[in-house]
Amino acid sequence: MDTKMIWKFVTYTGLAMIIFPVIINGLMFFNFLPVSGDEFTWISSLSTFWGAIIGGIISGTLTLIGVQMSVKASFKGLKLTIEHQESENFKESVGLKLSKLYEVKNIIYTLDRKLSNWGFSWNDNYEIVDRGILESEIRTYIFPRFNVLLEVSSSVDYEFYYEIKSFVDKARKSFYSEDEPNYNELTVITEKLTKDIEDNHETRISEKYRLLSGK
Repeated sequence: MDTKMIWKFVTYTGLAMIIFPVIINGLMFFNFLPVSGDEFTWISSLSTFWGAIIGGIISGTLTLIGVQMSVKASFKGLKLTIEHQESENFKESVGLKLSKLYEVKNIIYTLDRKLSNWGFSWNDNYEIVDRGILESEIRTYIFPRFNVLLEVSSSVDYEFYYEIKSFVDKARKSFYSEDEPNYNELTVITEKLTKDIEDNHETRISEKYRLLSGK
C-alpha cells in the first residue's frame, strides 16, 4: 500500500468516525427508531464499543505505516549495500579487466597489421611477398585465437564480449565460407574494431573507475 492509499484510508475512516455517531444520535434522540432501555446506557455502551473500534483502527493504521516505512528503509539500505559492493568489486577487478582488454586489443591489432600487409602484398619488413603466403599467415594466426578472443573478452564485461563475439562470428563466416574470404571486408571490420576498443571500451572502463573512485 502506497502513501496515497494510506491517506485515503485515514481520511475515509475519519469521516466514518464523525458521521456514524451523528447518525446513531439522530436515530436515538429523534425517535426514528425506538430505543429499548435507557438512552444514557446505550450511549455509554456505544461509546465504549466505538472507542475500541476507533482505537483499533488508529493503532492498525499506525502499525501499517510503521511497517511500510521499515520495509522501505530496509530495501533502500539493501540497495545501497549492493551498489556499494558492486562498486568495490569493480574497482578491485578493473586492473584485470583492462589487462584482458589489452590482450584482446593486441590480438586484433596484430591481425589488423597482417591484413594491412596483405593489402600491400608485403611482410613486416616491407618485402614484397606473394598474397597466398600472406593469406596462409593470416589463417594460421587467427584461427587458434578465435576461442581465446571469446574467453578473454568475457572477463571484461558483457558489452565488450558481445562486440568481440560479433567480430568472431563474422570472421569465421568469411573464412569458412565456400568462397574465398573477402580480405578487404575483413580489413575494414578489424580496423573499426580496433578503433572501438580504444575509443569506446577502454575509455568507458577507465572513466567508470575514475567516477567510482572519485579520482
